[in-house]
Amino acid sequence: MALTRFFSRRQAMAVGLATPLAASAMSARAASPPTPHILDLSTPKAQLTAFMKLYASLKAETVFYWYSGMIDLALPGQPIIPLVAVDTLIRRKVEPQPDGGFHVVTWEADIYHAKGETTPLMTMRNPVNDRMVEPFHIREGALTYVYSDTSFNMDWRRAGDTIWTSREVYLDLPNALDPAVWRLESAGPREQFALIATHTGKASELADPDIACASSDFTFQCMMGWHPWLLMGQRPGHQLWRATGLKLPSIEDLPAPVRVMFEQVHPRIFDETPWTDNAMPATEFMKLRKPAI
Repeated sequence: MALTRFFSRRQAMAVGLATPLAASAMSARAASPPTPHILDLSTPKAQLTAFMKLYASLKAETVFYWYSGMIDLALPGQPIIPLVAVDTLIRRKVEPQPDGGFHVVTWEADIYHAKGETTPLMTMRNPVNDRMVEPFHIREGALTYVYSDTSFNMDWRRAGDTIWTSREVYLDLPNALDPAVWRLESAGPREQFALIATHTGKASELADPDIACASSDFTFQCMMGWHPWLLMGQRPGHQLWRATGLKLPSIEDLPAPVRVMFEQVHPRIFDETPWTDNAMPATEFMKLRKPAI
């Protein structure tokens, strides 16, 4: 259902104690509620401002997203197979630009673990091919994303004070892992991805000019080929990655067991500059692993 691009914040409730009319007055009256801000999404600039509040921040600062979920395996003619839990920590460093745009430098770290546990998996059994495999805990970045208000446009939805917007990405790319060399690791000559990432927040926060970094929940779904470390080769099928999470108010709000898990595998994600080698999953895998026999 399409919505208007002008949103009103809910009327603030009048709270607080009565204010005396004069020093000697015994009566009081309630303070008038503030005038609600109007969320205007009618221009690319207004949309970029709202999106950056959800996605990261309007200020020069670093924000963290934490989300967790599952990877399932889908093979033709078989029931979906729950495979492994995965937690992701994303670090975003915001650099506002003089032209009103933003550069966002991003680092990402993923960790695979058993569902309900916070111990990183170093080995596990692949239930499809019965092989013992070694999960490859991905790190990615530093990647710089450029956001400009020149033609920025998103599809927004709202219910009450809840507002959300999604980004959809469809990719069909040459596979960096040559199946002639990486016989078991490569899913084929091409890689395909279909993903949707949704940011959900409060319209009242997006409308408030005094809030630069709004609260944001996050959901993520991705259909893709087999991870190389699963050693599935060119077997028909795909994997489904689904996760939910949020923008952390502070990195100190990351639960202690989860922080310990990331410190074990990706400790530099907590550094001011985690790494600068532009790490990409496929490149990292080929550098650190050898083709399986």
